[in-house]
Amino acid sequence: MEGDARHGIRTMAILYSPATALLAGHLLVGAAYLLTIGLVLHHLQHSAPSFKDLALLIGHVALLVLFIVNAFSIRLGDQGSVRTFYLRFWLFFFAEYALYLVAYVGPW
Repeated sequence: MEGDARHGIRTMAILYSPATALLAGHLLVGAAYLLTIGLVLHHLQHSAPSFKDLALLIGHVALLVLFIVNAFSIRLGDQGSVRTFYLRFWLFFFAEYALYLVAYVGPW
């Protein structure tokens, strides 16, 4: 935020607050997980479960639970906590790639 403010970049955290930006981000990512889970469940209502469907369903439910745990672990006033949160956030990002790789390439 300090760099954004210094260079006049109007981010959500600058315009509103870090807590508001964090909440909005969590709601957006959480909604994406729920949408994906819902789409897989909808697909399962109309076809027999495949490895791909089960991998995507189980994987996204697990990632959503871990994402919620990570969301409640952050303490905005603690730089170490914020750093750990963002490092974990990147793990979720890359876990999506791994999950789709497993779902579409597996089973071996």
